Amino acid sequence: MDTLFKPNPELVFFIFFKKYLYLEILCALGLLRLFAYRTRLDFLALFSIVLASFGLAFLFALPYFGVYEGQVAEFARWLIRWQNGCAFLSFASLPLLLSSLRPYVRWGWIDFIHGVMVGILVILYWITKTL
Repeated sequence: MDTLFKPNPELVFFIFFKKYLYLEILCALGLLRLFAYRTRLDFLALFSIVLASFGLAFLFALPYFGVYEGQVAEFARWLIRWQNGCAFLSFASLPLLLSSLRPYVRWGWIDFIHGVMVGILVILYWITKTL
């Protein structure tokens, strides 16, 4: 009976990571990628920032403004819950991944941090699916 109301720490960290860390760090990495190429605009990083900003707006702005009903709120809830929340996060980080595959990429540590984030997301998703 003691474990009935005690969730697994992996599940708690997965929820915390996908809701409060992933999109914010993705926006910051996209901004850093834009700053690395000051002479030309990186459209893939910009698209990643736009998708992550939409995700943040769906997560936090709609409930803050009291939008709980309607087609936009239903679409936002469906998009955030799509495949336990991992599908939208993967879709938002795909342009940043594609921008790292170009030749002569500056600031390679951005790609390393992004790869670690995607790896953590995949591992936590796999752990929570097998619980």
